[in-house]
Amino acid sequence: MVKRLSFLLVLAACGGTSADPGLRAWLRVADSWFIDQPLPSPGAGSPIVEASLSRAQVARGDTELSLVGSLALDTTAVQVAADGAEGFFVLRAGQVDPTVPTVLTLRGALTVAPDAPLGSTVVHVQPVANGMVGPRLDLPLEVLSPNRPGSALVVSLTWNTASDLDLHVVDASGVEIWARHPNSWAPTPGQPVDPNAWKSGGLLDADSNAQCLIDGRDAENVVWSKVAPSGHYVVRVDTPSLCEATSARWRVEVTLQGQPVAVAEGMSTTDSTRGAHDRGAGITALEFDVP
Repeated sequence: MVKRLSFLLVLAACGGTSADPGLRAWLRVADSWFIDQPLPSPGAGSPIVEASLSRAQVARGDTELSLVGSLALDTTAVQVAADGAEGFFVLRAGQVDPTVPTVLTLRGALTVAPDAPLGSTVVHVQPVANGMVGPRLDLPLEVLSPNRPGSALVVSLTWNTASDLDLHVVDASGVEIWARHPNSWAPTPGQPVDPNAWKSGGLLDADSNAQCLIDGRDAENVVWSKVAPSGHYVVRVDTPSLCEATSARWRVEVTLQGQPVAVAEGMSTTDSTRGAHDRGAGITALEFDVP
């Protein structure tokens, strides 16, 4: 196992990226090599000169987090993983820093998955030099819920594998919002149409991983930016395809005026993919009322 891991580290340091994008990990590193194994124990290799994250707080789904720093000249790569993440990423060391020629640059673009665990965590970074793993550096990070300023009602679905799941929300008037009907608003017959009126409905933001064209979002949201109609709502989760995954664990969250209202979790299996995937499809995840 040690020899296999060393081979992968050398390959990653020399160039190329993994065919596995590491979508099982909630913290992902761009242009790197993903290894589906526990992060190796710290060793006696060269330590990291310095490293830091561009921000100490991020929201779920954040795509603009950066890892920056400086490495010893003999460093070939760094291994990056977060507490609770599956596997780790190997990021190649950069070039000699033109401003400080005694160190190499460290630059990494990080993405936080939409279903990342909320709260305080630690990002582990450890160097690899001359085939040896160095001491581990722990960088604190806090993951927050996405900020949707002004949103009256938000219904969110997230899942943990590269699968095609669909969020269905039936609003208080009985209108179903889903991939083929992404807006609950409809014009009133015989009345002038306000060009901005469509924004008053519940809007689906994306059809993630549709037809197994994996986009890495693994999340869908229905958002009312204005006042959400009073009444009873039903939320369902449909599974058109697992896209070669064996299952998908999902989570539905509802917030009203920024406050949590309801949460439900479940699992999609091959049985979940059977039947028609149309209006009314899926299993009921939860129901709630808007005053």
